[in-house]
Amino acid sequence: MQNKGIRGQARSIAIVSYGTVVFNAVAGFLYTPWIIRSIGKQQYGLYTLAISFVSMFLLDFGLGSAVSRYLSRYLVEGNNEQANRFVGLVSRLYIIISGSISVVLLVCFLLIEVLFTSLLPTEIPVFRNLFLIVSFYSVVAFPFTTLNGIMISTGKYLALKSCMLAQRVLLVVLIVLSLFLNLGVYALVMANAISTLFGVLLKLFVVRKETTVQPDFRYKNRAQVKELFGFSMWMTVVQISQRFIFAITPSILAVTSGSEAIAYFGVAATIEGYVYSFAEALDGLFIPTITNYQLGNDSSKQTTDLMIKFGRIQLYVIALILIGFISIGRDFINLWIGEGFQDVYFMAVLLVAPSFLYLPVSVGRTAIVVAGKVKQQAIAYIFMALINVILCFILSVPLGALGASIGVFIAYLIRTLLMLWIMKHHLNLDLRLFYRKTYHVLCPLFLLALILAIVVTRFRVFSGWLGIIINICLITTIFGFLVIFFGFDDFERIFFKDILKRRGR
Repeated sequence: MQNKGIRGQARSIAIVSYGTVVFNAVAGFLYTPWIIRSIGKQQYGLYTLAISFVSMFLLDFGLGSAVSRYLSRYLVEGNNEQANRFVGLVSRLYIIISGSISVVLLVCFLLIEVLFTSLLPTEIPVFRNLFLIVSFYSVVAFPFTTLNGIMISTGKYLALKSCMLAQRVLLVVLIVLSLFLNLGVYALVMANAISTLFGVLLKLFVVRKETTVQPDFRYKNRAQVKELFGFSMWMTVVQISQRFIFAITPSILAVTSGSEAIAYFGVAATIEGYVYSFAEALDGLFIPTITNYQLGNDSSKQTTDLMIKFGRIQLYVIALILIGFISIGRDFINLWIGEGFQDVYFMAVLLVAPSFLYLPVSVGRTAIVVAGKVKQQAIAYIFMALINVILCFILSVPLGALGASIGVFIAYLIRTLLMLWIMKHHLNLDLRLFYRKTYHVLCPLFLLALILAIVVTRFRVFSGWLGIIINICLITTIFGFLVIFFGFDDFERIFFKDILKRRGR
């Protein structure tokens, strides 16, 4: 019964989540070159830099993960009163952190000319204004980050994904209007601001109307604050380390290479972001389930089985995308962005490739947080961050954005190996069984699909976008035939049939 419940919920979430990602990808691929042509490479680089630099300071000090972990535990135990107290306590902490971030961003605003020496004098005033807008809406929305954890812990994951879809639709509509009316780069940032605040209001409405969580702002408990601090301290290290990848890399390029290199890396990072979104569509769904496992006596076996089931599904998704991009990515980028972005293909492959090993173990990563093994995770991410920063500085001087991408690639691989070590030695997950049931069985099929895809796409009967669309259909058909008839297990056949039945209704 539990497997049927998980499968049924995952089916609905998969439809909404993958639909959202497809919408995001199609919309982004359509309007990104439009943005670059409309505002130019330099202003697109400033637009990317403003968003990435501000996001680097939006640390919630691990409180977001703490909300999901502790709130799920309280709700599983049936302790609703303690759940309300905990949310009230965390909400107050978020408000304090938001005020602190405001002060830090103000200091950075005053030191922009010192921090970004590679920016041209004509670019500084534009960047100042972009920085102010991004900082304002980010600080206002930040205290409401708890809403995500509340919705996940209370089983409103489908509603959360629906809110994200609505927010994204509004963003796309506003960006298209801004580009159509030729309103410039400031309008693009305002579109982000309006859609972000709209998303906050939607989530707030769902939490108030669809959940029983009512924050108790009067609650005070030093012992719980101390426990929360111990957990969040290490999650803060994880978050800071994560920001030493895509948030800080544009800043490194601003020092070593300039705004054009930032634009190149921004396009490659956009592609990586879409790929990551596809493969992580079901991430977070299993926090309550794994919390339940942790309260039992056979959590390692149950978590391993769950990781195998949904790791295979994520592996299919990332493999199809990677095979397709390797086969036709160069032609796609030339059509999508235009001339002058040829190196983006190699950058994107470097950024996406590590996901093939990292994303399918998302259940294991969730289990690390639920089990409280965040200190070990933090150490792994520190190594990743240090390696990335060092390599990006060294390699971006001679190679620009391509060198930065190589640094990210190496850092990601090391992070994945360290995370797997934690899963094996601290959670006792059976990784040998996991890889025997996933990569060992499926990689030969993926390799065959890649070879066939490369061969088929070399016959250029049609050119332009029609040729790209036909090649995508051919690659998907080849991949689908191989995995459905030679790769799917019983669980996946049932899961796939359920999705088809749902779509047919």
